[in-house]
Amino acid sequence: MKRTLLMSTLCVVGGVILCLGAIIAVVFLSVVSGAIFAFAPDPAEPNIKQATFPFSITYEADGETKTYKDAVVCKYEGISLAGPSKSRSWDSRLRSGNEEVVLWYRSEEENTVEKIVYMQYGSAYYYMGDYH
Repeated sequence: MKRTLLMSTLCVVGGVILCLGAIIAVVFLSVVSGAIFAFAPDPAEPNIKQATFPFSITYEADGETKTYKDAVVCKYEGISLAGPSKSRSWDSRLRSGNEEVVLWYRSEEENTVEKIVYMQYGSAYYYMGDYH
């Protein structure tokens, strides 16, 4: 009788330990993978969802004064789950359709060496004041 009671108690304790282990594993994996943050509330939508920021750069290259004019177009894309929380997602592009601001380019055919000076125009988060 005592042996049966002992075995029953051990089975119950073992089952509880296994269940607790499984619960801890699920919570741990949810936190590590970021899946738990999918249940976090969405950040508020921005009041301004699209804006254009014109700019011009005047510089000297090869003894010649040049001016580059374009505009950065920023557009709200929605909510993204990247990293430890949800955040607003933004896209930025140049109005001209170029992928970068090229200020100076030279290709030397003999050596097939390309030389390029370009400027990064920054991220939409910066222009839209959304630093989260």
